[in-house]
Amino acid sequence: MKDRTWNKMPLILTTKDLTILMNVREATIRRWARDGRLPAKKIGKQYLFDREAIMHRLKGVEED
Repeated sequence: MKDRTWNKMPLILTTKDLTILMNVREATIRRWARDGRLPAKKIGKQYLFDREAIMHRLKGVEED
């Protein structure tokens, strides 16, 4: 995904935001967050994601 698209997103992303950006199901995002594959904070029943941390994690995966 182009950095320009990511930079237009809010600093804090929801599961729904990531499903749109990554083109995967919400259940997949929640599983990745629960397993620690994506850095997230759980508030109540909702996962929240720091945009910069997600970008950093995904760039690290692309470089492997």
